[in-house]
Order: sequence, then C-alpha cells, then structure tokens
Amino acid sequence: MKLSGEIALASGFIFDYSNMINTDTITPAVIETLESKAKDAADALLLIREQGMAKAHLSKDGTPEHVLFTKLPFVKNGNPNTPESIAKLKQFGSYLQQEIDAVVFLGVGGSYLGNKVLFDIFAGSGWNVGCEKSRHGYPRVYFSGNNLDVDQYSEVVDEVEYLATHRLGKMSNSEYCLFLFPNLVRL
Repeated sequence: MKLSGEIALASGFIFDYSNMINTDTITPAVIETLESKAKDAADALLLIREQGMAKAHLSKDGTPEHVLFTKLPFVKNGNPNTPESIAKLKQFGSYLQQEIDAVVFLGVGGSYLGNKVLFDIFAGSGWNVGCEKSRHGYPRVYFSGNNLDVDQYSEVVDEVEYLATHRLGKMSNSEYCLFLFPNLVRL
C-alpha cells in the first residue's frame, strides 16, 4: 500500500500527497483495520448513486433532499447529465468558438472557485496569452469577482475593451463578450 506520492495529469496539474499522511502513526496496518469501514462507506455511496438520496441529507426545511453529484459522470436519461444536456453543452461550445472572444466569470464562493479550479486544471494560466489558434478558437476567459476589488474589475474591463477596439478575434459582430454569473445562468 502506497501512502505517499503524486498523481500527474496530462495537463501538467500535479497532486502531491507525499506529506499528507504521517506515515509514522498511520501505517498500512492501521489502514487495514479500517478496511471494513471503507467498504461500508463505498456501499453507502453506491446506494446514494442508485437512489439519489442519502439517509441524513436533508434540506433546510427538514425534508429529504436529492444527492445527485454521484451521478454526474454517467450520461443517461434520469441523471443530471443526459445525452440532451451534453448535446446542448457541445452546441454552446461551438457557439463560443465561432462567436465569442471573451468570457468573464463574475461570482463569489463556490460559483467562482469551482469554475476557476476546473479552468486552471484543464486550460492553465497561459490560456489568455495564447493566440486564437492555440486556444482552438475558444475565447479568452477571465475570472473576476472573488472579491470587491474595483481595480481588478477595471483591469478585466480594460482588457476586453482593448480586444474590442483593436479587433483581435471574431469581433465582427457586436456580441464579443459573454459575462457569466454562474448562479444565474442555466443552459
């Protein structure tokens, strides 16, 4: 059993867990004693995936609330990601490639951070400095709103205005920038 190491993704993202567990106190023998609890947890997760409910997961009013994150990887009718929703996302991606030069995410908390983490993992910090060809036609992406810093907003607006006035990209039509408020946009 390997208790330390790292996992590297093709994008260059590395998850280093070499110092995550104190191997002097948490030994393979200790972990083996927890094996039955881990199996129970895996069985409970499978049940959540099958039923979409967890026994102690309640909404604010005390009624049972669906737990659907475990179904996200499975594209099929009845799950959050259906063939139709994936087709809509692909269509939206094509629209972004063809029509939009800049996307600005405005939000705080999870609505901001979730998108930012995924973007950093899959696109990287150099995305906006690359040419349109290196981005495969996809727009530049800006994140703003993790705080109330006026200077940060101004920098993003200045950058997008520069793109618009210098006609860098697809800006032949007036809709060159898409502002996304992640909690408000539903595809």
